[in-house]
Amino acid sequence: MRIRIALVVVAVSLAPLAVQPSPATTSIVREAVSFTVTNPLNPGHAYTIRGELVRPRAGCSGSVLLAMHGLSYASWAWDFPLQRDRYSVAQALAKRGYALLAVDRLGYATSEGKGRPDHPNGYTLTAEGYGEMAAQMVEQLRAGTYRAKKPVAFQHVGLIGHSAGTEDVELAAALHPGLVDVLIPTAYTHVPFVNNNWLIREWSQDNIRAGQSDYEYFETNPVIRAHDMYN
Repeated sequence: MRIRIALVVVAVSLAPLAVQPSPATTSIVREAVSFTVTNPLNPGHAYTIRGELVRPRAGCSGSVLLAMHGLSYASWAWDFPLQRDRYSVAQALAKRGYALLAVDRLGYATSEGKGRPDHPNGYTLTAEGYGEMAAQMVEQLRAGTYRAKKPVAFQHVGLIGHSAGTEDVELAAALHPGLVDVLIPTAYTHVPFVNNNWLIREWSQDNIRAGQSDYEYFETNPVIRAHDMYN
């Protein structure tokens, strides 16, 4: 039920993209896409952001949603590889005539720096930095200057974020008025939590790894995480 409600909300939010959804179809295309971006908090370095465009084979009327995942996830969160007919947001939208491009945020999964480790200076990977990189990707989607087998210039571009990814897309839209045609925030609140015990309960201590760097480090207990977040 929660998945169906979420899809209805997304579909309604997509109205400003002026897309005419095509009939549901299993003819879906998945294409590798990449962008070259810079981080204003770490000038002088170019980075590669990789992702996958999921769209109906018949086309998508020149409109696309750029999707940003949350902490501890990656682009696969939008096109979940297990039981896609049930769990994939990208596939569900493609069947309704919409295109979604999910990327790995810099430092996650396949996104990396050119000739540099795939985990850049963590102190520069702030919400503001991610927001600026998202804005650059939107501009490349409009201009058709991203890398793909057959890149096209999209007339309408929207941003959708999940959890921490919502913080990124909100900042991108706020810092660049008129940047996107639609903004869809999910799984995020501006109201402080009264009780954070659920988050503390999920953390697992890993003092060995934590002592190897001055970065804050934690990981989650998979059993407790699954119970708290997916039941």
